[in-house]
Amino acid sequence: MKIGLFFGSFNPIHHGHLSIAQAFQKQAHLDQLWWIVSPQNPHKSPLELASFSHRLAMAKIALSHYPEYYISDIEETLPKPSYTIDTLTFLEKQFPHHHWILLMGTDSWNSLPTWKQGNIIEDKYPVFVYPRNGELEMRKGRCHLLKGTFHDISSTLIRNELHDQKKTNYLDRKVWQYIQEHRLYQSPNMALTMSTWSTFS
Repeated sequence: MKIGLFFGSFNPIHHGHLSIAQAFQKQAHLDQLWWIVSPQNPHKSPLELASFSHRLAMAKIALSHYPEYYISDIEETLPKPSYTIDTLTFLEKQFPHHHWILLMGTDSWNSLPTWKQGNIIEDKYPVFVYPRNGELEMRKGRCHLLKGTFHDISSTLIRNELHDQKKTNYLDRKVWQYIQEHRLYQSPNMALTMSTWSTFS
């Protein structure tokens, strides 16, 4: 099987992630797309993250209507911080007959040579890259530029909007409700007002 891997903190998961994932699945001709929720990205401060259990729960809520998507908590069982090469090595041992294809943003592709065994990742796995934060560096790896028009949405922007009680149209309605119920990304005394929501399809 051809399995696409979408690694991320998903802090929180939003419509931009879903749009990119749909393009990835179609253009890479994937049998399945696995969302790998990272408990601790070595390139991000853990202080910025909601708990792993909350981020995993929000991903499951947002993707509940997509049977071709699989949400994985595999990195929670592996040593921290989460290095992509360690996860790939583990997956290959567990599923030796699968073929793995990676998805990452331009910024991640450009910095890949600095990752733990990034040269091995680049040489061994096809990578689909979506535009994000800068121009794509062309190197010898099997890099495919994801085609399409993608909105410039970041989880940081959404967290700031939630914290400042601003309207955001980038979240699944049930994810927004989960955030409110658990008071994520806001001061304890803040309560957001429901506003206009866009429907992702």
